[in-house]
Amino acid sequence: VTQCRPEGTFRTGERGLFVQGGVIKYGSLGSVCNVGDKVMAKYRHGSTYPATVQRINADGSITVNWDDGDGQVNLDPAEVFKDKVPCSGKIAVCGTTPVNDGEPHHVAVTFSQSAGSSVTLYVDGNLETSGTL
Repeated sequence: VTQCRPEGTFRTGERGLFVQGGVIKYGSLGSVCNVGDKVMAKYRHGSTYPATVQRINADGSITVNWDDGDGQVNLDPAEVFKDKVPCSGKIAVCGTTPVNDGEPHHVAVTFSQSAGSSVTLYVDGNLETSGTL
């Protein structure tokens, strides 16, 4: 865990584990992309091109600077990709074991891009759930 928040959520990196409704979820509460990240973004005609995130807008849309020097504002985060994952922050897998019971819990997540971006979530050494991003 690299960051703990007062409301009980925490992040472990660019994608994160967090507690919501007393159970562990893996994904993101917001965008998995940050300002300055190198991404691939869809242009108007559907092809993707390299870009850098310039701003995450208040409405969740993303402003990028294309590597050729042009910029584009208000891109749908589902059309901007970091490490082949949409920046939409969609929650990938959700556990069911309550972890807000005041007891310590061991939580582990495995991620495999070679297996189609599969995610497996373990709580207290037991397989909790798995899914794909």
